[in-house]
Amino acid sequence: MNFFRLILVVAGLILVSCKETYRESEEEEGGQSGAGLALNEWIRARFPEPNVIESDRILLAYEASKKNLRSADKAQWKSLGPKNIGGRTLCLAFHPTDPNIIYAGSASGGLWKSYSSGIGYNAWQQVPINFPVYSIASILISPRNPDILFVGTGEVYNKHASVPGIIDRTTRGTYGMGILKSINGGKSWTQSLPLTQSVISGVQTMKFDPYDDQIIYAATTQGLYKSTNQGNTWTLIHDVPMAVDFDININNPEIIYVTHGSYQDNAISGIYKSNNSGVSFVKLKNGLPESYSGKALLDISKSNPNILYASIANELRSVGLFMSIDGGTTWDMMNSTDVANVQGWYSHDIAIDPTNPDYISYVGQNAYISEHKGKNFLNISSWDAGDMGRVPVGGAESSYDIYVHADIHATYFHPLKPNEIYFATDGGIFVSTNRGMSFEGRNGGYQTTQFYANFSASKSNPNFAIGGMQDNGTAIYDGQDGWIKVIGGDGMSTAINPMNEKIIFGTYQNFGLNRSLDGGKTFDYIKPANNSFEVEGKSFNTPFEIIPSAPNSIYAGAQKVYLNENNGNPASWRSLQTNPLDANSTILTLGVSPTDRSLLLASTSPLEGLLSVPKLFKSTNGGITWTRINDLPYQSVMDICFDPINGKIIYIALSGFGVNSHLYKSIDGGDTWKNIDNGLPDVPTNCIAINPKNTKEIYVGNDLGVYISSDGGLKWERFMEGLPTAVMAMSMTISSQTDQIKLATHGNGVYESPLAFTIPNKDVINSSLQSFLISPNPASDQINTKFNLLKPATCSINIMNMLGQSVYIHDFVNPVSGSTSFNIDIHSLNQGTYTMVLLGKITTDQSPFYLHKRFIKL
Repeated sequence: MNFFRLILVVAGLILVSCKETYRESEEEEGGQSGAGLALNEWIRARFPEPNVIESDRILLAYEASKKNLRSADKAQWKSLGPKNIGGRTLCLAFHPTDPNIIYAGSASGGLWKSYSSGIGYNAWQQVPINFPVYSIASILISPRNPDILFVGTGEVYNKHASVPGIIDRTTRGTYGMGILKSINGGKSWTQSLPLTQSVISGVQTMKFDPYDDQIIYAATTQGLYKSTNQGNTWTLIHDVPMAVDFDININNPEIIYVTHGSYQDNAISGIYKSNNSGVSFVKLKNGLPESYSGKALLDISKSNPNILYASIANELRSVGLFMSIDGGTTWDMMNSTDVANVQGWYSHDIAIDPTNPDYISYVGQNAYISEHKGKNFLNISSWDAGDMGRVPVGGAESSYDIYVHADIHATYFHPLKPNEIYFATDGGIFVSTNRGMSFEGRNGGYQTTQFYANFSASKSNPNFAIGGMQDNGTAIYDGQDGWIKVIGGDGMSTAINPMNEKIIFGTYQNFGLNRSLDGGKTFDYIKPANNSFEVEGKSFNTPFEIIPSAPNSIYAGAQKVYLNENNGNPASWRSLQTNPLDANSTILTLGVSPTDRSLLLASTSPLEGLLSVPKLFKSTNGGITWTRINDLPYQSVMDICFDPINGKIIYIALSGFGVNSHLYKSIDGGDTWKNIDNGLPDVPTNCIAINPKNTKEIYVGNDLGVYISSDGGLKWERFMEGLPTAVMAMSMTISSQTDQIKLATHGNGVYESPLAFTIPNKDVINSSLQSFLISPNPASDQINTKFNLLKPATCSINIMNMLGQSVYIHDFVNPVSGSTSFNIDIHSLNQGTYTMVLLGKITTDQSPFYLHKRFIKL
């Protein structure tokens, strides 16, 4: 790299260091990785030790769901983006003859393809796969027939605890089901290697024999597999677990190198070599570390296969870059630069220029280039150079050309355009077209962002929402494909004040609370002072809830429950308990009754390394004292949802596998509970939403998608039309005035659909309905409704305020006919104008009727 470019890079890094952003670094020198914290949290919440799961559970549940639950055919999901913010990406693959065709494997958003090298507004399209596939960790394209594709599924970093979770996350990961194969360019898929072991499996790397595309190798959590018939059958040829990476000597394919590594597990680490196509392996030692607690990535020079480089790291920092010039017999440490920076178990890689073995791309948190065999490196990118605000869809993501998103999982020299270097990162796909002199994002239409729980949407404005994403901060939706980035770090819980939608809240990890008073144009950092809120013991995604009946007040939970009655003012937080709500645990979820602020529920999940079980607690005095709710499974309660009209009716969603108990309902304020799964898939369940205009209409989101009940949970149907084959539904919110539901997913961005049931704005007349009267009008304490039906009909009465929110619903238990008179107590309603709707269907022909009558409450 020339001296002039070096000066530009250094100047750019200085400018970036002075740039004002809302992002707080999540990977501080010597601290624990933010990715690690989130992974640990996720696993403990979903799979309390010592539970393990079988990796085929998700597939079995998917097949059972399709077989046993019919589709409601009422969903009309459409994508809302963001199309300008790429999500976590694990791998790329390049077409052998067409330089513009590239495949990308996302961490939980499936397989994607571009025909334009990722350039353009809608540069990427998702490749449908007829399996519940989330993470694609490796992609293989036959060099002789590019219609033959293989994808390796599952993202795994640890041998023992490799499953998804929500409180921390050092195993990260989403479900793997081995290797899938397509022989028609991705139009259809079959399982080539089903990995159904007792832990979630991952396929990290796949390669063909350089001379025979019938021979394939695959590095998996079980070890190194080999197929000699293009994936029809496989043999485990090296059974050391947690095979991470491997490569093959291009001149002599009998020579194979494979690396092994597992988070915090030195015992199985190492680099091995085979000289006989995998019949036997020996561990390489001369010059290499005896062991390491992270992982190792390697590459072989294509121009001189005796030259190898290996990036080796412990869990919290790089060990170094090692080089061998004699085929792995001896090794020298070329550089000890800490490129991984607290994420040696997670994200780093090495790639060699295919024509010059001295020139290498070395990546971790940032990107580095060496022209001298790694003896010295130039830091050529900066993760904190990214712009806030609305970056253009398919356009520049930074004012500086040194921006590459942090946490680079893989780097590649394009095989057909060697001046181009590609990067798969936690923020999508980035490219340098000039060997590291400048960079650009290639994320137009690449909708793979991973939203967390507690996504928020306006009740009245369909084009206003806010949510937090994995390593991509918090973003605002305003009706455009390109969302507005407003807060950095890992974006977490959000909230919108229901009485004043100019007041909105967002957080980064560990309760980095921010507030806007102008609808998101500006944010102020209002994290509670240490003396008013716990420093330790918080959930990675610390929960907080605006009190529905007092929207200037907020409950939040760490190990204790806190109250702020001053719109989040940093000095106004106070603890409601002296001791933790649940020893050895942290609060995972909070729920507040919409009609009685003194009724709260809180779920807890064990802190890392401490023995406990998930629990659910109830308070009837505003959080001062709590009682544990027993007789529930030992699974984490991921969401608590109160009926918007009857605050005694509560629903909870539970995580986990193998319990067949993921959804419970209480009709007495949480004293007793009933399982209402009733055929729902046996998978972790994440979120619940209730139609406020018809509170028997319940929506449930789990790790397969969205399901709906129209009768309060007695029966369920799939509500999936327009969504990917399987999607991790993390959060749902309903805009009552527009009759829309928004879904935030962990891997495919955000979707929106009309509600299954809506009340028309105009009357729908039915000849069987003879009359509909209300009196008195105006009324103060009681109002009477009378109607006359010639034929029996199922009926209900719905009273809505001027915001379109239901404040009263009465369902007649049995079909009614003839003259009916019904009194309604309205003394508790606020003064104002209301609309009473009589709605129903004639039982004989199911013909509907809806009649509206306005009245004034004095």
